[in-house]
Amino acid sequence: MKKKKILIFSTFIIFLTPFLYFYLLDDINLYHPYEVVFKDDKNNIIINTLHEKKGLYITYEEVPTNFISYLLCIEDKNFFKHNGFDFFRLVKSTFHNIFSSSTQGGSTITMQLARMLFLNNEKTITRKFKEIIYALKLESALTKEKILEYYLNCTYFAHGVYGLRTASYYYFAKDVNELSLYEQAMLIGILNSPNNYSPYINLNLAKEKTFQILKTLEKNKIITIDEFYHAFETDFNLVKQNSKAQQGIDDYYLDACMQEIKNNNLLTESNYLQGLTIETYLNNDIQNYVKGIIEKINFENYNTAVVIMEGSTSKVISLIGGKDYQTSSFNRAVNAKKQIGSTIKPLLYYLALLNGFTPLKELTSEKTTFKIKDYGDYNVSNAGEIYANRKITLLEALAMSDNIYAVKTLLALGLTPLIDLLESFHVDVDVDNITLALGANSLSLLELTSIYNCIASGGIFYKPKLIKRILKDEKNILYKANSNIGTRLLFKKEAEIIRHLLRAPFDKNLKTYASPSLMNYYISDNYGAKTGSTNSSSWVIGFNKNYTIGVYVGSDDNTYLTKGYLSREIFYRIGKYLDNTNSYFNITTSVTPFRLYNSITKEHSYLYYTN
Repeated sequence: MKKKKILIFSTFIIFLTPFLYFYLLDDINLYHPYEVVFKDDKNNIIINTLHEKKGLYITYEEVPTNFISYLLCIEDKNFFKHNGFDFFRLVKSTFHNIFSSSTQGGSTITMQLARMLFLNNEKTITRKFKEIIYALKLESALTKEKILEYYLNCTYFAHGVYGLRTASYYYFAKDVNELSLYEQAMLIGILNSPNNYSPYINLNLAKEKTFQILKTLEKNKIITIDEFYHAFETDFNLVKQNSKAQQGIDDYYLDACMQEIKNNNLLTESNYLQGLTIETYLNNDIQNYVKGIIEKINFENYNTAVVIMEGSTSKVISLIGGKDYQTSSFNRAVNAKKQIGSTIKPLLYYLALLNGFTPLKELTSEKTTFKIKDYGDYNVSNAGEIYANRKITLLEALAMSDNIYAVKTLLALGLTPLIDLLESFHVDVDVDNITLALGANSLSLLELTSIYNCIASGGIFYKPKLIKRILKDEKNILYKANSNIGTRLLFKKEAEIIRHLLRAPFDKNLKTYASPSLMNYYISDNYGAKTGSTNSSSWVIGFNKNYTIGVYVGSDDNTYLTKGYLSREIFYRIGKYLDNTNSYFNITTSVTPFRLYNSITKEHSYLYYTN
């Protein structure tokens, strides 16, 4: 009697489990599953993605009625009659699979959608059970039309392509409404088994499957016999597409946005299923101008990156991570860490100002071998082995990027202050020896540009941001950035002095034993900038009243760079475009003008120093 009660109770529990599972599941809220819409700073759509790839969402109303009829005939005849799963079809397919060498699918469209959204492809009874429960849940939460819409956008068409509209453009270079009967049948065949029936994988097999589908449609009187034969008479225009088709330089910006989203743990499964709208700070006019510059330059074996930030904010309004996204999607603006060379010197001289240096502080520039404790001999040379062989000022050293002056300055200050300053910018310091004075530390272009933006902003550091706002299901705010909240990392007075002194690399009146590093790339008095170079990299980082610009040119494999001038050329062209007539270098209460007389050129340079 006891065993009988246990058996009855166990049977009851087994029978009850599906219903408990159904009611314990969270309610399903979906908007546009796996779609991410990117918008620029003017709220114009830049691009849509499906499953993190370029894709075009299609609503149920936009799908041709005929295509719906064809699809349901092949995949789920009773779609509008069942409540998520078709019991008789499931039983029929089970017996077929047991007694036949071929396999037959028993999943309804709703079950397939449940698997795509919530489960995986493992072939187990447990998964099939969950698939049915999720299908029931979907049916209770959504209309039949919405289920079809989500299915057509989430289904896979091989080659990294998701969604009906994306597949239509990928295979035939036309919208769904323009497809012939034959082309529609081929797409239905592909989604039936993408890796078998893609015409790019096996054209003959794809044609055989298309024939079977058309025959089934005719047999079920979905199409007439005349339409069946006519389908084979129409031109079949398969357009070979690259899986990265239509991708361009803008994708570097979008990839960086996705990286920022993931870093902030915002790309959760529930958020992704809702569909996301990403409002960015991208300025399309500036981005397109920079893109045009890069596309016209012959980089040969070298590559490039550009970052533009809005002054005194965290907004990244333009970002390009390479010369050609289709050739290489690696984002050199964000993910490449390269030695920054002499672009570190403004930070070094900022610390020098804090420790009693002035712009007229003199140190001797001559070929020198430094004997460093616990390091050994350190031979330092200037570019082209050009030395003043006399005392030069900090101002001259900055203009000519004199290495001897920089090393002597670091020896006077010690390593620790510079390491501490770099770490305050939230960057990794991978060098702890004298070579830090010449930029042996590696940073990304985005990191370096944000440091210069701090100098341009009078010492306020803004952590760079590409995303203004993220909306879930196009209405609920998931994230909102505040681009104007910064942290003071530099003292205002010394930061302003460095900001003004960075005019020196453009100043022809400072030409003495060497030429200022940007003398031939003078834009206007609105700009301050610094160059940097290593054997394999060339940098220019600078700013005007409104923008901070970072440019990198270099070799990915660290081979020797022979076109270092390209970074200057790119910076110059961008600077000319962004320049405005308002003078940036207004005198403030903390700085006083003086004139540095050049005895060789007989001219003056107007610069600034602290009282």
